[in-house]
Amino acid sequence: MDSLPPYQLRRSKRARSLQLQFTPEKGLEVVVPYRLKQVNLEQLFLQHQDWINKVLHCAPQREPCTKPETLELLALNERWQISYQARAHTVRLRELPGYHLRIMGTLEEWSDIQRLLKRWILRYAHEKLLTQLNEISTETGLNYEHARVRIQKRRWGSCNTRKEISLNAQLLFLSPNLVRHILIHELCHTRHLNHSGAFWQLVAEHDNDYKRNRLLCRKAEHFVPVWWHQQILAIG
Repeated sequence: MDSLPPYQLRRSKRARSLQLQFTPEKGLEVVVPYRLKQVNLEQLFLQHQDWINKVLHCAPQREPCTKPETLELLALNERWQISYQARAHTVRLRELPGYHLRIMGTLEEWSDIQRLLKRWILRYAHEKLLTQLNEISTETGLNYEHARVRIQKRRWGSCNTRKEISLNAQLLFLSPNLVRHILIHELCHTRHLNHSGAFWQLVAEHDNDYKRNRLLCRKAEHFVPVWWHQQILAIG
């Protein structure tokens, strides 16, 4: 290579191999295992030149990702504060009174923080969403056999032939009316496993504003915070 692109170099006690990473806030970063004394950066950059060119070219289109300071859980009308405390140990999350989450640890790896937040939201969604699903099931008389909460990429919810319902943990970021609409939608699939006229008639019986909610659901992705999808692109 004629010249190396702008980069940062960081030594890490956790890294097991030489890595290239890219994040919008840090740009291109070389992560070097703590015990590795010599690094041939020119060879490394040359080996991954196509990948480097690709991420640098896409960089202007990426939204900066900073550590979130709050969690806006619209579905529950809750606002959680997030604080960070740097310590010399593995990063971990603690739930405190007053809607407060504290993340403590080295705080060097965004992926560790992101994983902890997603894990906490998954547990919290399991508790809150399944309670609400059960309440609406009792209210409507639409019974299901089993329900679970997962982190899904493309669906807010689903229901199979065994009347097993799966809900997306990201529903916590949506407004209450949309969450209720989606839960009713999946419960109606326990009667009609399709989108026939009979299915929508059943939905309408329990959601008078279902047409509007249905349209809003198509754009509901913008309620999910940027950090949820932000990934570190890495080669190592």
